[in-house]
Amino acid sequence: MRALRAALAGAALAGIALSGGCTGEAATPAQPAVAEPLTAAQAAMLDRAEERLIAGCMRQQGFRYWESTHPSSGEQPPGYVLTDVAEARAHGYRSVTSVTPSNAELAADPNLKYVHGLPAERQKAYSTALNGSLAPGRQINIRVAGGGVIGRGTDGCVAEAERGLYGDLAAWSTATVQVDTLTGQIPPRVLTDRRYLSAQAAWAGCMRAAGQPYRTPTDIRDRLGELAGRAASPAAEQSAEIKVAVAEAGCAQRTGLGRVAAAVDRELRDALSPTDRALLQAYRRLQQAALPQAQAALAR
Repeated sequence: MRALRAALAGAALAGIALSGGCTGEAATPAQPAVAEPLTAAQAAMLDRAEERLIAGCMRQQGFRYWESTHPSSGEQPPGYVLTDVAEARAHGYRSVTSVTPSNAELAADPNLKYVHGLPAERQKAYSTALNGSLAPGRQINIRVAGGGVIGRGTDGCVAEAERGLYGDLAAWSTATVQVDTLTGQIPPRVLTDRRYLSAQAAWAGCMRAAGQPYRTPTDIRDRLGELAGRAASPAAEQSAEIKVAVAEAGCAQRTGLGRVAAAVDRELRDALSPTDRALLQAYRRLQQAALPQAQAALAR
């Protein structure tokens, strides 16, 4: 969802990048447990509610806006490997929620088509309405590791929607930037963990036996474009993708790669430093507190 908004901002010749960094102290043993993250259903509800609020705000600004159905990855653990054969058979790689929307998905997004059809001045006005003006006194400056500062508008529809859900826009913006960076540091460590690598080697052997000679799940994602290029039609492309996805999920189940990935990911999150655990706790509390507002927004 954020990727789609970033594309919208670029199409309208303006926008704000919501990313940043944080650092923590060395991990210590025995620490109090951090509250559990939202379930996938709860995270999806927050996404839908935010889109609903943005759409209403944009209409009030005189623009059309189609609610996105592409989820934000949020704090949900990334899809290291497909594990649900039924989902893979039904959706192929569209079920991997952490994958950035493809060029085809972006090209098909009705909001992008709408923005591209606007005159230049209206494109600028659309961007300001969506992301804010960044005018003096109308932005939040978030400090990140290394001394950098990220600015984001406080007067756009995205900001208004987030304020409606989370209350304190500055606190939510800061928490999002920090947790995005914090959780982004975990996947590379999972992918180099010896337990994961051992299970991945067994998975690769299973894939070879299934006629899919991929070394890692990442190799598959990197080569989806090649798969599409070899297909004679969109239907053939979908069929080929689903065949690979089903093999990936089946081998993940048989070799335990999915279970190992989830276990290592959870272990690393549980071993965060006190500083980082406090950031994560604050972020999760803001999310939990926003659930009633999300339900109300979707009930309107």
